[in-house]
Amino acid sequence: MERCPGCRARLGAKALCPRCGCDLSLPLRAERQARRHLAAALAVLAAGDAASALRHARAAQTLLDDEPSRRIAAWLEELAAAPQSADLGITATREQSAWWRIVHRGFPGR
Repeated sequence: MERCPGCRARLGAKALCPRCGCDLSLPLRAERQARRHLAAALAVLAAGDAASALRHARAAQTLLDDEPSRRIAAWLEELAAAPQSADLGITATREQSAWWRIVHRGFPGR
């Protein structure tokens, strides 16, 4: 979180807004937890557990509905919808992998 949601002031390292005094400790904690869930999603996916990865991605999106959370959750839902595909896009070349396309080019049709 770079700006206070109440007054839009730039935030420093503290959990209190320097302008309006809003306590942002809970939203900042939710943001950190969402980032942990995204990291866990990618870690368990690399270990081969796509179902757990999807649960972590959905939890991250629940906590913080931002572009990375949406993209990773959508990608994992796409993988879950096509379970016959053993190649999760991780072993393919970088340009061919689903992950590379989503992160660097966006979703098709966008």
